[in-house]
Amino acid sequence: MYITNCSACHGADGEGRPGTYPPIKGSGVVNKDDATKHIGVVLKGLLGARAGGVLYTTPMPPFGSILSDVDATDIIDYERSAWGNHGKLVVPAQVAAQRDHSE
Repeated sequence: MYITNCSACHGADGEGRPGTYPPIKGSGVVNKDDATKHIGVVLKGLLGARAGGVLYTTPMPPFGSILSDVDATDIIDYERSAWGNHGKLVVPAQVAAQRDHSE
């Protein structure tokens, strides 16, 4: 799921594209125990994010309308456990709750 939906921008290695797409590897949002913001970014997209002191102005599209709760969970959990990341994993019910909360 990550390769299909995310790697074109964030790279297969999670390193992102300098100045264009932020890295997921080592991301503070991805490594926080509270996954609320991470889930929200995947579902709703993001514009104007700052990561590592760099402002990224290329918009990330929302994936909430095309990913099921299970597929979004699979991507989020992969990002939270790959490349040395250590974020607490999530379950589909958390994604569903965030989706319901943001509608």
